[in-house]
Amino acid sequence: MDADRTTANWEDPPPDRRGQAGVRLAPELLAEMQANPGRWMKFPERLHRSTPYRWSKRFGLEVTVRKIAADGTADIYLRVPEATS
Repeated sequence: MDADRTTANWEDPPPDRRGQAGVRLAPELLAEMQANPGRWMKFPERLHRSTPYRWSKRFGLEVTVRKIAADGTADIYLRVPEATS
């Protein structure tokens, strides 16, 4: 169903965050994941869906993203892969 294009939607834009430091993966959370390989951890806050993919490359984590909202944020799940023989 199309949105009503005849009614104004008054809403202030979110603050401009360009140039600010990004969200960091706390060393304590990384240590917990490393102590529990193969188990999924849900990140404690919603993030932009692209953020955890940088962590996957940097720390060797598996990442999956669920429930993507209109603002681009999502529930983020991370884990350290189980060791294979």
